[in-house]
Parts: sequence; C-alpha cells; structure tokens
Amino acid sequence: MSDDVRDMPEFEDDATVIVEIDSEETSEQTLDEVLEKVLFFALDEAVQKQEQGGVVVPFTVLVKGDDLCIENHPGDTVEECFDSAEMTVFKNAFMVDAYVFCYDGFIDLDDGEHDAIILEAATKDDEEAQAYAFTYVEEGDTLTYGEALLGIGETSSFFKADRQQGTPLLVDDDTEV
Repeated sequence: MSDDVRDMPEFEDDATVIVEIDSEETSEQTLDEVLEKVLFFALDEAVQKQEQGGVVVPFTVLVKGDDLCIENHPGDTVEECFDSAEMTVFKNAFMVDAYVFCYDGFIDLDDGEHDAIILEAATKDDEEAQAYAFTYVEEGDTLTYGEALLGIGETSSFFKADRQQGTPLLVDDDTEV
C-alpha cells in the first residue's frame, strides 16, 4: 500500500474534506460511508498498480450489498473504455448499489496540467456522479503523489440512461487510454 494513500486522514461523521480546485479553501462534501471506503479502495488499487510498474487499466468497483466486484475495461480508445464501464454498471443496475469508476488521466489546475488518477463515484440514488482526482508526478522510475484527493465536480451517473454514451469526463476524444 502506498504511504500517501495509507496516511490520508480518517474522515469522521461521513464528512470528507475535499480541496477545491478553483480556490485555496476547503469544502466539506458528505459521502456515503460505504462509497467513501470503496472510493479509497479503488484509489489504493490504482496506486498499487502504478507502484508495481503497471498501467492502470480503467476499472469499476461495483458495490453489491456487502460484496465488491472489480471489472476491468480495457480498450483501444477512451470511448471504448467508458462504454464498457457504463454498460457494466447499467446492465447490473438492479443488483448494484453504487460504483466507482477509476482511470488514469489528467486534470488542468491553476499551475498547469497534471497527471492524475481519476475516480467517478455514485450511488444508485444519486442524480450525478462525483468526480475526484489524485495527482501524481512521474520522474523516471519515481512516482510522487499529491497530498489530497481533489473534488473536481460532477458528471453524469452511469446509472442514468440519459448520459450520452461513452462521454469521458476530462480527456480529449483522440486520447488513448
């Protein structure tokens, strides 16, 4: 397990401190306790994969009651990965309570573009999925992770049938995953 992920603060009373990208202040967002744990589980999986020298293949963690199911979503294009993840959540919607979709991407911050592990999380009852980013810098064989999980906004939930199919949150159409 990565020291950065392991040393992240414990959250109390379902309140999660998320660093706002647009300002230097922090805001609190309440996450369902189970979804919060699954979010950090997915982040830890991605960090471990990177630290072992691997590539983070986009994946979903599906919450089915007390069980978690991990599904990988390889593809030649970003759209193929998103379509696969969306279809997995949508076709299991009757059995799944929540999901986290995790992939390697980038975000634009005030100081420029940063590599990041992106996570989209939603429960079945949520109108929108919440998106988060965990930045990192790769220098040779060394990965240095950011200090906080950043709240980067909302995106359409894979549970919702009106989401435009295959719509990535933060990457260009021509970018390969």
